[in-house]
Amino acid sequence: MNDESQSRTGRISKSQAKREAKAIEALAAYLIELSPEQRRKLDLDQRLIESAELAASISRGAARRERLSLAKRLRADPDAVSALAAARDAEQRTDTAQRQLFKRAESIRDAMLRDVPTTLPGNADDQATLAALLQRYRDARNERELKHCYRELFRGVLRALENQRGADA
Repeated sequence: MNDESQSRTGRISKSQAKREAKAIEALAAYLIELSPEQRRKLDLDQRLIESAELAASISRGAARRERLSLAKRLRADPDAVSALAAARDAEQRTDTAQRQLFKRAESIRDAMLRDVPTTLPGNADDQATLAALLQRYRDARNERELKHCYRELFRGVLRALENQRGADA
């Protein structure tokens, strides 16, 4: 059934209803997976939060029943569905930004190790720290020390990028 016929009859198709039910069940699962602190930060009815905490604390089979029960409660509260969907979307955007930052830090670190001329991120202190970490990597005497310096160089680049992003904001 298309949108035009849906608007004429005032009903949604069975397939659309199933898709919506699955989406709400996924939101219920997301709510259950959140930590108690994250749940309390959401602007949701206390009964929904308590149901999610109960579902998170019980065994697998019973947890599925609780998740379905929570989804049923969510369907009855469109505002809660909207708030939960917005929180999940914001978390996903944050995760995407963090992955992009990690990817950039890895590419800068790898360029530094290949001696490719690279503009180092951050302020003069960050750049001096990165130069020192790069030298420690080059001076490493064994495999263990080399791996440690490799990780430290990544962390240094990441800190410099975060400092630079904070200064730009």
